[in-house]
Amino acid sequence: MFNRNRVLAVWLAIGVLVGGAAIAAHAQSAIVNTHKPFTLKVRYGNNADPAATVTGGSKPRRIETTVAELDSGHIETRDAVLDYWFDATGDSGDMALSVDFTYAIAQGQLHAQTRLLMRAGEWKRVAVNTDSDTGTDAVFVRVDRN
Repeated sequence: MFNRNRVLAVWLAIGVLVGGAAIAAHAQSAIVNTHKPFTLKVRYGNNADPAATVTGGSKPRRIETTVAELDSGHIETRDAVLDYWFDATGDSGDMALSVDFTYAIAQGQLHAQTRLLMRAGEWKRVAVNTDSDTGTDAVFVRVDRN
């Protein structure tokens, strides 16, 4: 005999299973897309050279953001604008980084635009201004694995 309540319960169970699987698949893809295994670090301003010992004067300014293996972004602070494109998907271990960076200095602003091939944990100088009255202004970038 045909039992409507039983058929309705079966259809409801199938709907819950299919809907739950779709939600779980969506949640899993969201987790994968937000995974950012690298940190992009920018040091800029006076005394920005990471190899130099700062014994007074101003400390370097910094920007840090996590990035995915293939990523791009735009960051604005009160004194700087950073646009970047990052690619660590190659098999060689080298990472490609494009940087367009502008920040305020005493004489106006310093602008750096470059493309780099680099390894994790290595500081690279992308700009320097030795005409500053207060010392040498510079921009250094680094990418670390998280």
